[in-house]
Amino acid sequence: MIEGITRNIAALSVLGLMYAAAFNVGYFASFGLHFIGVMDVTNFVYSFAFLLVFFGAFASTILIGANKLVVGPNYWASGKRAGRSFIAAAIVTLPLYWYFRGYQEAVLIAVTSYVFAVCGGMAFIYGQWAQTKRLKMQWLAVLVVGSLIGLAIVGRAFGEQQKLSRHHYTFATKSGNINGAAMLRSSSIGFLISVNGMVQFIASSEVKSVTLEK
Repeated sequence: MIEGITRNIAALSVLGLMYAAAFNVGYFASFGLHFIGVMDVTNFVYSFAFLLVFFGAFASTILIGANKLVVGPNYWASGKRAGRSFIAAAIVTLPLYWYFRGYQEAVLIAVTSYVFAVCGGMAFIYGQWAQTKRLKMQWLAVLVVGSLIGLAIVGRAFGEQQKLSRHHYTFATKSGNINGAAMLRSSSIGFLISVNGMVQFIASSEVKSVTLEK
């Protein structure tokens, strides 16, 4: 397994960058894709590293779970049962995200629906592979594309949630104070903040101090 990972490290890195890009596109789409241009590369490296660790743990957990849920002798039938159950749970959960958009709970609902959908896809693929010892690349492609789209939705949910964050900051700038600001992103270039749902960028050179409000 380790040999397989090292042999495909380049492909896995590209895949990781694709997932990081999907999350960030969804995140910034919640308030304006043009804001991507005011963030430096370290901001996206952070997202990439975070998602790499998350998906490493997530994929390992799914594979362990699939080994328990998808059992023989008919692995394919078992995989279909598990996959359909997860997909049904995702279909039921996803509409709740659209209903609760604008509320803190939306992120948890979006992540839950995403996890159910990916688990469903993995159960189908694992069941088919365990039965035939062959991997259908078209199924894997559908899983990757679907999970990228799903991750963009999760990113959007995170962006919408952070605009409504209960953690507010006071930014002391050269032109005055900005109170009650939710911090969306920060980098060496500046800060993306949301005040009463209005998103704005403040350059680091304009900021004197940042204080967490109690």
